[in-house]
Amino acid sequence: YAAFGSGKDGPLVVDAGQTVVVDTVRSTVTGLNPAGTTTLSMALANGFSTNDLVLIVGTQDPNTNWSTNAAGIWEFGRIGAITGSVLRLTRPRTNAFDVMSTEKIQVVRVPEFTTVTINGTVTCSAWDGSAGGVLAFLCRTLALGSNGSVTADGKGVPMRRPLEERV
Repeated sequence: YAAFGSGKDGPLVVDAGQTVVVDTVRSTVTGLNPAGTTTLSMALANGFSTNDLVLIVGTQDPNTNWSTNAAGIWEFGRIGAITGSVLRLTRPRTNAFDVMSTEKIQVVRVPEFTTVTINGTVTCSAWDGSAGGVLAFLCRTLALGSNGSVTADGKGVPMRRPLEERV
């Protein structure tokens, strides 16, 4: 991927008083998606298109074996084809994204803007228990006005107490 994206989504101008949500195309990952493969199964492919850049991210995993915990594991991929609810990426993935029971893994379309001018607010959808809370976009030029903001405040996965504090 080009360091700052392809620019295929053109410019984004967010005027004062305006709020733009950048993760409107997202889905939950389903099933077994082993490392080294190009396919990624998800609940719905609505809104995704060939050549879209996506971010695959492990959002929540109650597994206490940290060597296999999916939370925080992420990588970018480019969609080469879509068949039903399966994305075929242009390159094999480095990480496994396996959903076996309670793991929450999502795939989010990442807009690739030429320029972004922010005098209002850029944000993401709130975490809904399965997806959301991920604010990601690429741009070649960013102009942030004095009243502009890029924020995901209060949108992410609620923090849980550390295991040592649980009864």
